[in-house]
Amino acid sequence: MWPFNRKKSRLTKEDKVWMHNAARYLNLIKDMESLTGSGQTVLLCCFFGDTHAYLSDLLEKTQISFNLCSSPGQIISGKTNLILASVLMKENQLQTFSGPTGPLEVLLPEHHPLFSVEEDFFEVLEVGGGEVVCRFYLSLDDPLFSVFGVGNIEQMMQRLGMTEEEHITHNLITQAIVKAQVKTEKKAKNAFSADSAEEWYNRNMG
Repeated sequence: MWPFNRKKSRLTKEDKVWMHNAARYLNLIKDMESLTGSGQTVLLCCFFGDTHAYLSDLLEKTQISFNLCSSPGQIISGKTNLILASVLMKENQLQTFSGPTGPLEVLLPEHHPLFSVEEDFFEVLEVGGGEVVCRFYLSLDDPLFSVFGVGNIEQMMQRLGMTEEEHITHNLITQAIVKAQVKTEKKAKNAFSADSAEEWYNRNMG
């Protein structure tokens, strides 16, 4: 049951786009370590099982400390917590983790193809109360960008003289992503589940 009498979180969202996949993950890890180093609670959330497994393996190989969660009750304040978004949405509960050190930081290495799924995810984050910052780490080779193309974004990044290590973030990009998700939702009315974004698009948009 939803706690209707609880004050909702203040939720802000940001899309950060790199040219290539490697730079996306490198900067995600850098930001994650910086945030937890300052005492903030980080949720490292994935919509797909393959991404979750990849991040778990990457963090273990690089010997970066993290907490692997199979339920919201296992989230540890002040640490990086790796958890599937579906786990949070299934249990519909999340306590307040923002505090004097800053907001609850939610880092995601991917968008879900469907806007309605992300709306449900955001609702769960808002239930906890406090302040939540939700950052998406993306690259132009993501399957999502194939829906509306990457030409204009890539040209903009090249025109600005940006290197592969630099990212771009803009409201127009966020709006384009939402439009692509809504467009996808209209075409995939009875979507099949998948272990990765690439598999999802192949099964539902192929």
